[in-house]
Amino acid sequence: MTAFPKSKMTTLTLTTMTTGRGGPRFRAPSRFATVPTKPETFFVGKDVALALGDSKPENAISTHVDIEDKTTTLIQGTGSNYKSKVVIINESGLYSLILSSKLPQAKAFKRWVTSEVLPQIRQTGG
Repeated sequence: MTAFPKSKMTTLTLTTMTTGRGGPRFRAPSRFATVPTKPETFFVGKDVALALGDSKPENAISTHVDIEDKTTTLIQGTGSNYKSKVVIINESGLYSLILSSKLPQAKAFKRWVTSEVLPQIRQTGG
């Protein structure tokens, strides 16, 4: 188990889907903790699953996130000396969790990725 730096809250906003300067964007009204590390950022798996509306986040993570995309760690919340043992997931795990979910929030994201993002990448090469 690795100890990571303090977590911070990130707003994931899943309400508007737009394509504009800088490429497609997807927003949803959810907040969850991220654990910034180099070279990648990890996400607190339980927070992501709850943001999607999953009532059993631990089951969702164990079912939909591959072992190489998750790890258990100790994180310290901002303004606290207490460390919590949590499962964190990398970006690949984040997408696996979202794209394999049948919940409405996840379905909207999946639809956006498959109908806007991937076609744009195929058409423009990036």
